[in-house]
Amino acid sequence: MSIYPKNNRYMIAVDDDTIILNVLINHLKRFLPKDIELIAVDNPQSALEECNNVISSGSELVLIISDYLMYPMKGSDLLIQISNIAPKCKKIMLTGQADVKAVAEVINNTGLFHFIEKPWYPKDLELTILEAIHAYDTERRLESQEAELRALNEDLQNQVQIRTAELGQKNLELMQGLEYAKLIQSAFVPSLEQLKPEIPETYLYESPLKVISGDFHWVHRNEKEAFLIQGDCTGHGLAGALLSVLVIDIAKTYILSHQQNLDVTMAAKEIINGLKNKVTLDKADILESIGVDFCVLKINLETKEIRYANFNSNIAIECNREIEMICKSKGFFRMLEFDQEIENGFIPASGKRIILFSDGLLDIMGGVNNKRLKWSGLKTWLSEENFFDNGPNYLSKKIKDFIGSQEQIDDITILSLKL
Repeated sequence: MSIYPKNNRYMIAVDDDTIILNVLINHLKRFLPKDIELIAVDNPQSALEECNNVISSGSELVLIISDYLMYPMKGSDLLIQISNIAPKCKKIMLTGQADVKAVAEVINNTGLFHFIEKPWYPKDLELTILEAIHAYDTERRLESQEAELRALNEDLQNQVQIRTAELGQKNLELMQGLEYAKLIQSAFVPSLEQLKPEIPETYLYESPLKVISGDFHWVHRNEKEAFLIQGDCTGHGLAGALLSVLVIDIAKTYILSHQQNLDVTMAAKEIINGLKNKVTLDKADILESIGVDFCVLKINLETKEIRYANFNSNIAIECNREIEMICKSKGFFRMLEFDQEIENGFIPASGKRIILFSDGLLDIMGGVNNKRLKWSGLKTWLSEENFFDNGPNYLSKKIKDFIGSQEQIDDITILSLKL
């Protein structure tokens, strides 16, 4: 029994004609690569034994070249058996006969690489052998690369699964954090119910873009008057919500300390100044990107008269189903650059409905032409009979029907009081 070193590379040549075998050996030694050792045998049974020895030693059988017409086993039968032992090795058959049937049998059962007719041309033999070795090496290299790719892919899939689980956990924690922040934000906002019984009809629709909203409102009342702020901060989610809480805190502090004789215009100015003063000078550039649209309403609960101050917010009035926009947002205002007078006015509101809303409602995209809703579209909705009586769910359905497959792009709030 032959013993071969592990991880070597071998080629087997077999022919039961000793003279032809020696000629084949001499030809092969002239060009066979140095990393491939030649095993020459003169019968099929020895070829099978040597094949088993090579494979069992952990080495590679790169190629076998066999005569076809041998006794007691034909070359075609030998190659079929070799294919079962070493399916990856390349197989070449030598034949002195034009036996197409035999060649076809080997091709169909073993994947014969090539056959060479006797007598062979040395150059043809050399090219065929070297091509077979090259094909073997190429296939092994591709297999190795495929194995590496599979390993990398499996590792990548594992990493993706791990990362997905991590992101899922972080997303869960983020959502829990946002829900908690929403709860905290709501603690700063008294219920509109405190305006009853003097103002029995109130309406509030809120749809945050990201769980928690940059839109906000705040309400307070005493025996004679009610104070209401509604606004819209730049940013969505936590950033907008934090800014809204800051604005509410500034407004609440000022209004509660001046409620006996509140000037709404001065209150609006103090809210703006208070927000500016909350940012230190070295952080003043932050105000370049801060925007807050809001209005301040002071409502006389006895006379139903309203004094308002408006800082770039939306205020509309509905009376007998006729709706008029009295204040409209003019786009983004930079806090540091704002030096205009605060818009203000007086509304005899008895029997009328006051409607306050953020730009997020006007900016939704959809409809037949996939355009913004704008004030014209919203006005049509608000003019419907019993629009406010149908409740917030009715507006939610109208928005969903309007945007269709589009997505909401901003926080949405609409707040309404009927005096």
